[in-house]
Amino acid sequence: MRPIKIITDSVADVPKELAEEWGITVLPLTIHLGPESFSDGEGLNAQGLFERLAAGAPFPTTSQVTPASFIDVYQRTLAQGYDVLSIHMSGKLSGTCQSAKIAALDVDPLRIAVVDSLNVTAGEYLLVYYAHRCVQEGKSLREIEAILTNARERLHAFVALDTLENLQRSGRVGKVAGFVGGMLGIKPILEIKGGELVPVAKERGKKKALKFLLDRLKKEDPQPDLPVVLCHSMSPESLDFFKPVIKNRGLSFHTVPIGGVVGAHVGPKAAAYFLISRQKEQA
Repeated sequence: MRPIKIITDSVADVPKELAEEWGITVLPLTIHLGPESFSDGEGLNAQGLFERLAAGAPFPTTSQVTPASFIDVYQRTLAQGYDVLSIHMSGKLSGTCQSAKIAALDVDPLRIAVVDSLNVTAGEYLLVYYAHRCVQEGKSLREIEAILTNARERLHAFVALDTLENLQRSGRVGKVAGFVGGMLGIKPILEIKGGELVPVAKERGKKKALKFLLDRLKKEDPQPDLPVVLCHSMSPESLDFFKPVIKNRGLSFHTVPIGGVVGAHVGPKAAAYFLISRQKEQA
């Protein structure tokens, strides 16, 4: 059995030091600010993005990883003797996963498995983490593909935003359009479900929004051998709200700062949790 190389995109928000430790390859999406373009996580992170916006930079746009970029990386990786497990952000929110599928068919579909995480940021990160562990355990490419396909159906992801403005301006509102409108102080709470953003609730003020997430987290039944992943966009203090509950249940957690691409769409002061449940949620 050939060794497996994990490839993902920058929307997984895997910290650089972990990517190096796990031996994974991260392909960056691109952030455009007026005439300037930056590689996500390399040329520009969320903090740098928000600082530029506060200084008057134009609202950012983002672009997917191209099939040509995937073809180049896949060919080089296979030439090194690896099979490829390629895990990417929701295909309903970006064309990146479709680019990976096109490239896999062009290069060698028997040695490349492409998994649509149906998620973004820490949800995608969680599947990358799970995949890395499976690789360490010696599982085969197709075994891991099946495990991740099952796990993504049990992945629960809830996020409290400070505002819907960024989503509205980026055109990523989808089912969230008109959910809150311009009501002062109202914080939208969204779920990532089936690869899309779905409105769940709205609370007045950040404390009530975080309490909604906390109450939801208390009802969760996470797979105990996997971490709960907390993430934020420039508001790490928000996560302190959740950590005691997770620790008291004997669970582990990882903390992931939201990167530039997702930050461009959700804006600053967002907070979220992601976990893989023991059981698939009933329809």
